[in-house]
Amino acid sequence: MDTEQRELAETLFPSQAREEIKDAIRLEEERRAALVKNLYRLRALRLSRDRRGMQIQEGLGQGR
Repeated sequence: MDTEQRELAETLFPSQAREEIKDAIRLEEERRAALVKNLYRLRALRLSRDRRGMQIQEGLGQGR
């Protein structure tokens, strides 16, 4: 950010507001990271369940 933009931002947003904005951005990044982690965990769980279901179906087919 160049000096003019920084000065304008400091004029528009007091120091406390800037800190609140930084905190809000940090919290949003943490939420997003947790969401991605949960998506991968759920995907792995679903894939595991699907594989287990296929093994059960294969086992039922062999018993006939």
